[in-house]
Amino acid sequence: VGIPVEAGPRPFLTLHPVDQSISRPLTGDLEEGRQRRQEVTVVFAFFLLNPLGMELYGQEADKNEKAAKGDEMEAKKAEKEAKKGLKKLLSFKNFFHHSDSSRLAKRYIRWHKRLTRGDEDYRFTIHKDSLGELFPFKRENHNPLSGEVFGWYPSWEKDLYKNLDYSLLSTVAYFSYEVNHRTGKADTVHDWMNTKLVDSILKYEDQGKKVLLTVSLFGNHKVKSFLKNTRAGDTLIDNVIKMIAARKAHGVCLDFEGVVHSQRKRYNSFVAQLSQQLKNTDSTYQLYMAIPAVDWGKIIQYDLLVPKVDRFVMMGYNYYGSTSKVAGPVAPLQGDTLWDPFNIKRSVKEYLDNGIPKSKMILALPFYGSIWETKTGEKGSRARRFIGSRTIDYIKHEMENKPSLEMQFDTISKTSWYSYVVRDSVRNKRRFRQLWFDSDSAFADKLRYIKQEELRGLGIWALGYNKRYDNYWRKIEMTYSKMDTTKVQLPDLKNLDSIVVIFKGNGKSDTTVVASKTNKAKTKEGKDEGEEAGGSFVDTLGGLNDKLKEISGMSDLLILALGFVVLFGGIGLVISMFKPNTRMFFFNSRAYTIYFTVILSVFLMVLMRMIDAIRDPSVVLLFGFVIGAIVVYLVSRYVQKVKRNLP
Repeated sequence: VGIPVEAGPRPFLTLHPVDQSISRPLTGDLEEGRQRRQEVTVVFAFFLLNPLGMELYGQEADKNEKAAKGDEMEAKKAEKEAKKGLKKLLSFKNFFHHSDSSRLAKRYIRWHKRLTRGDEDYRFTIHKDSLGELFPFKRENHNPLSGEVFGWYPSWEKDLYKNLDYSLLSTVAYFSYEVNHRTGKADTVHDWMNTKLVDSILKYEDQGKKVLLTVSLFGNHKVKSFLKNTRAGDTLIDNVIKMIAARKAHGVCLDFEGVVHSQRKRYNSFVAQLSQQLKNTDSTYQLYMAIPAVDWGKIIQYDLLVPKVDRFVMMGYNYYGSTSKVAGPVAPLQGDTLWDPFNIKRSVKEYLDNGIPKSKMILALPFYGSIWETKTGEKGSRARRFIGSRTIDYIKHEMENKPSLEMQFDTISKTSWYSYVVRDSVRNKRRFRQLWFDSDSAFADKLRYIKQEELRGLGIWALGYNKRYDNYWRKIEMTYSKMDTTKVQLPDLKNLDSIVVIFKGNGKSDTTVVASKTNKAKTKEGKDEGEEAGGSFVDTLGGLNDKLKEISGMSDLLILALGFVVLFGGIGLVISMFKPNTRMFFFNSRAYTIYFTVILSVFLMVLMRMIDAIRDPSVVLLFGFVIGAIVVYLVSRYVQKVKRNLP
């Protein structure tokens, strides 16, 4: 029974903390008193036993601290062993200066192909129409190619086939049959069955031109799923063979990117099976295989695939890209301590060392560049973010038209780059940017490397990326379309007055005709041709040179006499210049100075023609005049100095 506060005594009575007008039951008071006594007992025991408790607590703490120190030592020891193992694995110290190369191992290289699907303007920050009218490239000669020129033709370049110069292309791979990794069927083949590109190339089939269908599959997960499914592989092979047969194409370009080491056996067996079924269907069918710049996963079984693959196309680009920590060359020809250890030369060497013959190796180069936002404007600056890739069309249009921007050349990687500043209007800040790409000279360096290494030829990703400019095509023409006159078979020279080698071009192919001519016939034909051409000064100079050669051929004695005259006359002139009177005679009069300059220029021109140092007469004349003028200027300055010092 509850007892009101006002009426009853207060022993063991506790007021409610909130409402003091209500009292608690008596049993509650007794229970609370018992709890208080227990609390007092616990507090008393704590103070009584505190020394013992502190000692026990201290012992436990020491034990835990020792255990922690032991764990730390073990951790340090394990870390030290791990570092030793990593150092041994890399085989030499500081193999990677930063993680760009290792990050590439986790992704497929030509990542931007996936971005292009359905967005033909993705490469530009301006619309393509603003780049101006399209002017197709036209060759200056039609000599046969001295190496293979391979190019991927993207499906989004619908009408590009109208403006391609097929005489500078050996093989074109239409991009692409996009594989469904679950079934092996095509997610899409775009307009392969209808594109007029195929018909355009088949017109030149008699000249050895080839068209291929590219089969593409990207990404670790998709490639792994496909390779595990044997039925999907069979479906893919059957479909591809039917499609190339329907268009009378010449084979397949296989482009699987993202193959991991665990799928090595499946991948190699699939490629071997594809090759065998292609050859069984038609022995002329070709298999081209795209391979990464670096075979990180060691996925290629060379002894199996080298006999079965007709061409290996190494994608020599994206060494620096969207995952790079620094801005750098997209396709470095060579490297140094500044850049990652991998570059084009090293990549090619590793493939050749592993057994791929040079006759089957094609080096593909990028027709695009990449842009980064960087922390500073210096070369090798860390990247804040990757802006994106831009085609050569865009780069030439945007960068070369800005006089404030100066292109720089990295002599280490043999690559060109721009460093500039943009204004961020949103954050009201200035941002550094760097653009790395291949200028004409950088591209030419890589072409020369392909020729020097005697590789099969050049690959291009991608056709259409420079369709409004012909700078790259000019370099390709100069490298692969020069007539090698050393291979011309000449007849027996006995009893012939002279030999005329004639190169005849009919617009499609060039032939070489070697014929014998008498001196009179040769002279008459040269005279007639000179009259038809209008008789320019250079032609006249060339005719004079021919006449000198004709006269010199009449008598060895005349040649010897002229040699003595030129030699001793020149020596005498030089010696006479040591005499003050001779110098005063030549250089006191401006007319004499001009005469001397002309004589010296002609002398140098004839001398250079005799030693065959320069073959172009106009160049010889210009060179001789410049050298003569420089010599006359220096001598006249010396004479004037001597005169000023006279008393």
